[in-house]
Amino acid sequence: MADTQLDNLQGQLTILKSALEGLAISFGQLLMPAVKNIVSWLQKFVDWLNSMDEGTKKVIMTIAHVAAALGPVLIVV
Repeated sequence: MADTQLDNLQGQLTILKSALEGLAISFGQLLMPAVKNIVSWLQKFVDWLNSMDEGTKKVIMTIAHVAAALGPVLIVV
């Protein structure tokens, strides 16, 4: 009965899904230390940004806006 259920498109998709889930678990375990480090760094970065005074935040936003505006101009030139 199980062979019959797996011997069609739906069955093959089930097998593929199972294989992909196993692969995701395998890669997830390998990547977990790196992901934890990245998340930790991002949390520290966000905390640092939140600790800035309003004047510093405005200067950073102004610089970001100028850089965003200059990007397309530099491509045209």
